[in-house]
Amino acid sequence: MSELCKDSWTGKQDTSPRALQYLSNTYRCIARNIRHYETVPDSTVAAVMSMALHDDFRGQLSRSKVHIDALEHLIELRGGIATLEPNFIFAQKVCRADIEFALHDGSRPRFYRDEFPRKIFTMMLEPSNTWGNYTYPAAERCHRDIAHVYADIMAVSGLLNSDRACFKLEPDIYQEILISVCYRLLYSYPLAGKRPESNKECAIQLGLLALMTTMLFQHGRSQRLSYKLLAMLLRNIFLSPTGELLLEEKTRLWLLFIGGISVFEIKDRDWLVPRIKTSLRNLDVSSWDDALTEIKKFPWIDAFHHGPGQELWKVVIWE
Repeated sequence: MSELCKDSWTGKQDTSPRALQYLSNTYRCIARNIRHYETVPDSTVAAVMSMALHDDFRGQLSRSKVHIDALEHLIELRGGIATLEPNFIFAQKVCRADIEFALHDGSRPRFYRDEFPRKIFTMMLEPSNTWGNYTYPAAERCHRDIAHVYADIMAVSGLLNSDRACFKLEPDIYQEILISVCYRLLYSYPLAGKRPESNKECAIQLGLLALMTTMLFQHGRSQRLSYKLLAMLLRNIFLSPTGELLLEEKTRLWLLFIGGISVFEIKDRDWLVPRIKTSLRNLDVSSWDDALTEIKKFPWIDAFHHGPGQELWKVVIWE
């Protein structure tokens, strides 16, 4: 239980004797259940997963790490994440807990799942907008892993922003998109681990992750979750002496808006708003419609981003 005493990105932890005793009793019961059953039951995995998410959302990363470590061990005892596949919705929930912790802690995810539904996009989109087309300017000279994810998210944006009034992604398909994209972005380049070689690659990866946070648990919540490590890394791209100089102006504008509606905080507006104004001026953009035209050349999903983007635009033009 020494992990409970470590610092985290989000502040103090609940290390009271009562909390430690509760946690100890919980894992004593879990250990007893494991000894009782021939295999680790779903209920035990679900209990640990729920505790991990609960502490992660409360910002208690040290306690959440204890649960994530236990969750990894339980899944190993089961024979790996693939053993949850018969109940794929349950497998998705476990993966979501793993991803949320990796986003906050900066560590490489413990599991991996890639069931991206490419067939849907191949059938419903023009060939030029589907996976395998890497002519997107923002993804040029990016590592193949990042370029593939970028193309996939562009396909998702194209389909969800299309005028197909009857089209709707089923919840399980939607979850597979989130899980696949986040795993591929985080597994090769964990936030607190090895970073992409170039500033541009790093910026694109961070921008895509920031976009994905708008589609995770915070959608529909009264208060969005905080992703401080991700925000810090993306902020450093713009505040470093040479970081943003390597970005094309249109890419810079997209990243500023994506960061502004996802991971950046109110206090970031002191540097964010002037940079957005500079990009708009350099692109000769003076209206929200024109700005949106430029931004939507990059991953951007109206259902999640149009409203917050327009609110940020109002802040920019009034300051």
